Amino acid sequence: MKQDRIQINGVWYVRDDKVKDNYNEIPKDIIEEIDDQTWKYKGVFYEGNLMVLDTSISDDGDLIMSIKYIDKTVEPWAEDSFDNDNWLRGVLENNPESIPDFEDAFETHEKRLLFKAYLLKLKNMGYL
Repeated sequence: MKQDRIQINGVWYVRDDKVKDNYNEIPKDIIEEIDDQTWKYKGVFYEGNLMVLDTSISDDGDLIMSIKYIDKTVEPWAEDSFDNDNWLRGVLENNPESIPDFEDAFETHEKRLLFKAYLLKLKNMGYL
């Protein structure tokens, strides 16, 4: 339809005001994917001068937790994440199997103490 187009310098373009969105008809498979892969969650957040710890905890009946760690002492800030409950408990309980990776992830004594204090907070809240 020529009336939905505009010509500029010999080139034909579709007029922006005539482009219709078709987002009102979402296919069933996309709706099902979103339904299957979406869950409510709770969060626990800490931010200090050295780090940010942002924990997401699923709220769908199963306790699934993921901690996002941002190291603010480097430029650009470095990110890591931890979601192994056994490892997190091991760090809190000084399990010799967890400590080497813990020391690699948090290179200073102060960062290690902050992280362990955060894990203790999560435990006291019933999440670990």
